[in-house]
Amino acid sequence: TLIAGSVQEVSGSQNGLWSSAYIYQVFGDIVVATSDTLIIEPGVIIKFMNGYEFVVQGTLLAEGNETDSIRFTSGFLNQNKGDWEYIKFEQPATNSILSYAVIEYGTGIKFSNFYNSSNTVSITKNTIRYNSYAGIACINSNNQVINNNIIKYNGGNAGIYNQNSSPVISNNIICNNTTGVSCSSSSSPTIINNT
Repeated sequence: TLIAGSVQEVSGSQNGLWSSAYIYQVFGDIVVATSDTLIIEPGVIIKFMNGYEFVVQGTLLAEGNETDSIRFTSGFLNQNKGDWEYIKFEQPATNSILSYAVIEYGTGIKFSNFYNSSNTVSITKNTIRYNSYAGIACINSNNQVINNNIIKYNGGNAGIYNQNSSPVISNNIICNNTTGVSCSSSSSPTIINNT
């Protein structure tokens, strides 16, 4: 029998299902390896207990819903920007989805060397806030869909920072960041209908 709010400690390689019956406490870097899939249910809370990173090389299906989001947050009592590292998508990160989630008090979301990939990563309907770098950083990357998010109160370079990258950025609310959208080094994002 699972008790709602039970704690599950995690580190290292991850796959399978993270259930909303647990609060997940991260005590080391976690990785979804190339051949693996991790599914995170609506309502799951993930607390990073130190400066750890969540690396996605396989498939991440983290899909909350309108009434029950997924929360990636700091496990510290006094939460601050940069308490934990990135959610980082690396090649191939096959057809991953991050939706209806709150990503806060970390470094942000990062796409790293994800260039010329045919695999789409969808970042949709999330709240990305109080992170120390950009809310979303795209470095040498393309084929990201960044749609319908609220991206606010992030530090570092921008709400969305692009370096040699070409994501599709549409229908987002981007406010109270260092800058809104920053582009450098041959970036050519598609930017449509944002506030």
